[in-house]
Amino acid sequence: MRWIAASFALCFAGCALLPPATANIDKVLPHFLDEDGRHSDGVGLLERDLYQLALRDEPDRISSIRFDIKWSGTGLDPKVTRLRLEVRGSKAGAEPIVIDHNATADILSTTWTPIFVPPTDYEKLGQMESWRVSLWEGDRQVAGPQSFLW
Repeated sequence: MRWIAASFALCFAGCALLPPATANIDKVLPHFLDEDGRHSDGVGLLERDLYQLALRDEPDRISSIRFDIKWSGTGLDPKVTRLRLEVRGSKAGAEPIVIDHNATADILSTTWTPIFVPPTDYEKLGQMESWRVSLWEGDRQVAGPQSFLW
């Protein structure tokens, strides 16, 4: 009888020692896309950065934007975990764009997730001025950086 009670006590103690759910958004990289959907004209980071600078100097060439988000989470329920992207633009009266994306990747390790803003939505927005990315588990926000101007 004592053996059964001891095993139940160990079981409950083991459950209490499980690590709590943790989540983090490590990096958010907004990339402008040209009319062909490219964010770079080369394979290296220098080519990408120079191409992004050229697109910023010529905003008429920008057709859309893609956000590459590096995030990690442990102990999160993959059925209800999602990333939310919010983008504000320069056009007067334009509502912020809100995109929810299921975070169904392997949430036991660090993951890169791209979120694409469709060209029609980007056109309504004008130039991007600020953004906010948040990681949600159900109704609870567990992580979320934002740009300086948000």
